[in-house]
Amino acid sequence: MRAASGSDRIPALKTEDRRFFSGTRAVYGYLRKLEGWEHAAEHRRRFVDHEPARESDAVGQLIEFFEPSAEAEITAAPEDAEIVDVPESSHTSFASETVASASPPTTAA
Repeated sequence: MRAASGSDRIPALKTEDRRFFSGTRAVYGYLRKLEGWEHAAEHRRRFVDHEPARESDAVGQLIEFFEPSAEAEITAAPEDAEIVDVPESSHTSFASETVASASPPTTAA
């Protein structure tokens, strides 16, 4: 990274015109000057909507829940999974007979 950017600070950003920005303030300073895209407001709203899941470590709980145990028989391969957009519930889900039959842990809101 140092050879390419002249720095070993993270985060680091290389722009389309090959300029480098290193460090949080430099990267965000550059990004702040860019024009937002058409979906920016929706992404910010979804970030706020998902705060309880981030605070409850929902992702960590799902990883732990789906961790194979020594006695578990894994019958599906990753390529068997299908990602399904569920717009009415405002989230994306995995569609799989194996996953669909499992019940993920519930989290307190």
